[in-house]
Amino acid sequence: MPQPQELKQHGKNLYWNGALNLVYGPERIEDNWWLQAGSCDYYIAEKSGGQHYWGFRDRLAKGWFIHGIFA
Repeated sequence: MPQPQELKQHGKNLYWNGALNLVYGPERIEDNWWLQAGSCDYYIAEKSGGQHYWGFRDRLAKGWFIHGIFA
C-alpha cells in the first residue's frame, strides 16, 4: 500500500471496505521522541472472510489507518 488509508470509526468499531476485528496488538512504536513527539500503536485486524490487515492508531492525531494487507 503506497499510503496508509484512513479507517472509519463508529463507536468502538472500525471499518475499511467492511468491518474489522482487532486480533493482535497494540505494539507501540515511538519515533525519535527526543526530537518531536510521534507515537503509533500497531495492530493486526481481520475481516469476517479471514483476510488480515496491518493497521495503526496515530496517538497524536487520534486517527486509525490501514498500513498494509497480509498475503
